[in-house]
Parts: sequence; C-alpha cells; structure tokens
Amino acid sequence: MFALRRTALPTLSLARGYATSGNVSTLLLVEHKDNKVAASTLNTLTAATKLGGSVTALVAGDAPDSVASEVAKLSGVSKVLVAKDAAFAHVLPESHASLLVETQKKLGFTHLIASHTAFGKNIMPRAAALLDVAQISDITGIESADTF
Repeated sequence: MFALRRTALPTLSLARGYATSGNVSTLLLVEHKDNKVAASTLNTLTAATKLGGSVTALVAGDAPDSVASEVAKLSGVSKVLVAKDAAFAHVLPESHASLLVETQKKLGFTHLIASHTAFGKNIMPRAAALLDVAQISDITGIESADTF
C-alpha cells in the first residue's frame, strides 16, 4: 500500500533584471540582400555600440557566408553568429523571429536590435511577443543601456 503525500508547490519568484554598462550584450540582427549588408544595418550597428558592452551580429539566410565575412570585418562587432538554412531564404518574419528568440534564450543577450526598416518592423514585434517583453520602437538616440 502506498500513501500519497500532498506537498505544496515551491514558490516561483521572478526578478526583473536591468542592464548596466558592465553587463550589456547586444544581438544585432543583420539585414542583407544580394550578398550585401544593408546600409540600415550599419546605422543600427553604430547605435548598438552606444549601448556599451559587446555586439554580436546574427546573419541568417540560405547562403549567408559572404555576408557573415563582411560583417566580421565591421568595427564594433565582437562576434558573428551564422544561421544557414533554406528556411531563412525568403526572410519570413516568423522564422527570423523564432531564430532571434532561440538565440537570445540560449545566449542571454540583454538587448536585441534591428534596423527600423520593413525587415526590422516585421521581425521585432514578433520576437518581443514571443519573449513577452515590450518593444521600444522609433529610437532616435541612445544615451545609455536603459535610456533611449
């Protein structure tokens, strides 16, 4: 005979974390077309460096190798992650948002950033919804890791 003992579930506590200049890590989603980095991505990289900390670039596509090589040479990029798959060939926002979210969950970036073009406007709201966070749009200036 077995006796079942009912126990209380542990209490979950969630703490909101804030990025400070010492722990900022930014994931930059790279927009590219015809094996060339979009000019808007270069502007976004400049903004990302103003956050402080490291900037990791994420290049996704069916053949992103030449773009990844170009991005690796850019000043301010500390690391380049490459997602090479046919699923990223047509820049569908659902596949890119899922990739962005999975990358953030695995590597723990404090900031996710993309250019303010149709590319970024399609992907970032989906990523924010999947992460259950608020998106900050239409940024015209960055003063610090938490002031835009």
